[in-house]
Amino acid sequence: MRKAHHSQGFSLLEVLIYSGIITGFITFTILSAYQMIEYSGRLEKQRELNENQRFLVQKLHWALSSVQTVNNPALGGTGATLSVNKIGFGSNPIVIDAVNGAVRMSLGGGAPVALTNRYASTTNLLFDYQNFYGEGIMKVTADLSNDVATTSINTNIFVR
Repeated sequence: MRKAHHSQGFSLLEVLIYSGIITGFITFTILSAYQMIEYSGRLEKQRELNENQRFLVQKLHWALSSVQTVNNPALGGTGATLSVNKIGFGSNPIVIDAVNGAVRMSLGGGAPVALTNRYASTTNLLFDYQNFYGEGIMKVTADLSNDVATTSINTNIFVR
């Protein structure tokens, strides 16, 4: 009686095939994880840019409410700096400008404080003060950007 000889283990060809399949799976998994991490970072920077834009518009609305005097720009003029005096506000004037990509605000001639963070660089900040049917209106334009996104501010705010 002859005993059948059964091989135990894998042949070299089987080992190479399984190694290739496992290597492909690991490579795909690592690339997918890297793309998700990169996308998450890009999404975070886009979100921060949009939050900077919203915060800046809110501060501009605040600065242009209850205004006693617009110091700069003059009515009918434009400028890169906004200066206003608010009614009953003890830290007049309020000055908003952009320096080195950061929008800043100073109160009562004090040191300016950045309104935008490191995720947003601001260019082309412009204040255009016009008369609109007997009321003052400030048109504010600016471009905000970072290394992954760009957005703009283009708003009209009644000066009251």
